[in-house]
Amino acid sequence: MEIDVNSAIITEDDWRNPIMTYLRYPTLPSEKRVRIMALNYLMWNEDLVRKSKDEVLLRCLGKKEYMKVMGETHEGICGAHQGGRKMCWLIRRYGYFWPTMMKDCIDYSKGCESCQRHGPIQQAPSVPMNPVICWIWHKHSNSSCFNPLLIMLKLMGRQNQATRTSKREATGMTPYALTYGHDAILLMEIAVQSLRIAHQHNLVGEDYSQAMLLELEGLDASRIDTLNKLLAGKQAVSRAYNKKVRNKSFEEGEIVWKAVLPLGTHVAGYGKWSPTWEGPFIINHILGIGAYRLQDTEGEIHAAPINGKWLKKFYPTMWDSQAIQTDPGIETRLL
Repeated sequence: MEIDVNSAIITEDDWRNPIMTYLRYPTLPSEKRVRIMALNYLMWNEDLVRKSKDEVLLRCLGKKEYMKVMGETHEGICGAHQGGRKMCWLIRRYGYFWPTMMKDCIDYSKGCESCQRHGPIQQAPSVPMNPVICWIWHKHSNSSCFNPLLIMLKLMGRQNQATRTSKREATGMTPYALTYGHDAILLMEIAVQSLRIAHQHNLVGEDYSQAMLLELEGLDASRIDTLNKLLAGKQAVSRAYNKKVRNKSFEEGEIVWKAVLPLGTHVAGYGKWSPTWEGPFIINHILGIGAYRLQDTEGEIHAAPINGKWLKKFYPTMWDSQAIQTDPGIETRLL
C-alpha cells in the first residue's frame, strides 16, 4: 500500500504536536507531563528526534509514517515476516521511534494475512479430557452356565479369547474373572490336562459347584475394588492429558481460520509453500464442548461440524482495524 508521507505536516491529534510546540515555544504555558517528556527530545531540521539511552538519535514518526515503516519492515522487499518483537528491534535499529512501537508491531504481525494463512497448526488439545468407563459383565441364567468350559465355548470366539482371558494392568484381573469369579479354562488345558482339570482341587462335583458359588458371592467386592482402580487410573491419565491442554473457545459470530485438512495437503501450484489455514469463516453455531459449525463469508453453512482444535482466531490487519474503529459496520463488508 502506497502512502504519501510528508513529515512537515503535523496534525493536532499527532502525538508529536505537544512536544514540538513546547520545544519551539518554551515560554508558552504547557502541561507538566509534556515538559517532562520534552527532556528526551530535540528539534533537528524541523524534525522531532528522540535521544535514546545509548546516545543514538531516533527520528520520531507520525501515524502514516510508522504504518509505512512497519509495512516495509514486515512484508516489504527486504521483509521476512518477523514477529512483533523482532520488528520493533529492527525499526529501532534503523533509527525510528514512536511511543507505542512494541504494541503496534505485535498488532501488525498478528494481523498479517500471509502470516495467519501460513502459521503453524496447534497440535495440543483444546479441551480437557472427559474420561469414560465402560463397565459391563454377563449375568447367569441357570446352573449350566457355571461350567467354565461350556461358558468359554459359548461366549468366546477365537477373536476375543485372548482379550477376555488376559490380565489387565489397570484392574489386575481378567475380564472373564470379573464376570464369573474365576479364570477361564483354556482349550489347551483340555487337550493337555492341567492340574486343576485333572484334580479339580481335590473336590468332587457337588463340592466344586459350591466353591464356584462362593466365589460369585464375593465377586461384588472385587468388582468395586476394580472399579476404584479404573477410576484412579483414568484420573491419572486425565491429569497428565490436561497439562497439555491449551484452552481455546469461540463465540457465535466470531471470525476464524480453519486448518487445511487433512494435514499436509498441498495446494496445486504452491507445493511446500501451500497455506496451512483457509478462510476466513464465521462461527455459525456452537454444538458442544469443542465442536462448532461454520459458515463461509457468502452465508453458506457447512454441513459437517469441526473440532475447535482445527480453528484459530482471525485478526484483521491494522488498516482494517482502523477502518472498523471509524465505521463499525465495515467489518462485515471487509470479509
